Order: sequence, then structure tokens, then C-alpha cells
Amino acid sequence: MKAKERLIPLRQRATGGRSRLRAAIGLALVVGATSAIAVAPPASASIAQCSSNRACGWFDPNYASNFGAWTSAQWSMPGGVIYWPNNISSTFNKRTHNITWFMDVGYAGGSMFYPPTAGGYYSWPHMAENNIESLRFY
Repeated sequence: MKAKERLIPLRQRATGGRSRLRAAIGLALVVGATSAIAVAPPASASIAQCSSNRACGWFDPNYASNFGAWTSAQWSMPGGVIYWPNNISSTFNKRTHNITWFMDVGYAGGSMFYPPTAGGYYSWPHMAENNIESLRFY
């Protein structure tokens, strides 16, 4: 007998299969629920994160994941701890003036003009999906 084995009385062995099945189902439900919670986007990921007088961007479509807000034009989207160039898939203009998102550094390449309170999110093959590199304020 191995060190971790233990003797099970005969009566418990006869019903042990059903108990083990119940335990396995219960464990699967708990693991499944925990997995669903772990991959769900944060509850706060939304347009509501974007404060007044800012242009905002999110890494993922539907205003989810990493969030950034800018109060001035960006010749090149900032790198650093959160690397913004070519990672934005949702945008919103919470300013009172127009903005333009550009696909290249230096306000160049394809562009998307947004009037106040306009926004959107992008999935491939949309040109803006993970392609934004600069932002101009007007």
C-alpha cells in the first residue's frame, strides 16, 4: 500500500462511484465558474471611463481592456508600461472639439475624423484595428 492510500470500508466502496461522480461534477462547475470569471473583462471597462475633455482609447473592441485618455495631441502614441502604438481597437472623443486618429506617426496615413461624443470600435479587416499611431486635436 502506498503512503497516501487509505482503506475504504466495503459499504462505502459500493456507493463511492456515485459520490465521486457528484464530486467531479461539482468540481467541474466550480472550475468552470472560476474560469468564466477570470476571463471576463473588468466591469469598469466602458465609455464611462472616459472623462470630459479627453480622447480615449482601449486595447480591445467594445471599449474593454487597457484604457488610456489624452488631453493633448500625440505626434506618436506613447510607449512605456502600456505600449499604445498599434494596440488601440476602441476610441471615443469626449471633447467639445473634433479629433482625428491617424494610422501613422506624425498625423499621417489613413485617418478617422471624430466630432465631439463620437466613437467606435474596430475588428479586422477595419483599417484602424490595432493600427492607430497618432492623434490630432482641433
